[in-house]
Amino acid sequence: MTDTPDAPGAARDALRTMGKLTRDEGIVAVAFAFMVTGWVLAGTLNLSLAAVAFAGLGALLATDVLTLDDINLQEVPWSLYLAGSALCIERATERTRLHGFTSEGG
Repeated sequence: MTDTPDAPGAARDALRTMGKLTRDEGIVAVAFAFMVTGWVLAGTLNLSLAAVAFAGLGALLATDVLTLDDINLQEVPWSLYLAGSALCIERATERTRLHGFTSEGG
């Protein structure tokens, strides 16, 4: 299939039937755009990829788009992800001067 002349019209019709974006859909779209931009520019702006991800999660939680009840409904408990991220953070601090600061009390 190389030619789909009806695709633009079908897409317009589908969008029309879906209606306008809801508040939550708009917030998710903006948060996603900021997160992708943050990940793309992370090296240039010296941003942590994890910090960008947690900022996006925080924005969704702060605006009630995502709730803790939503998170708890997932099949894999988020506590597992949080424990894994804590281990990753510890590993990262071991490779930096921050490890000496945190383990020796400054």
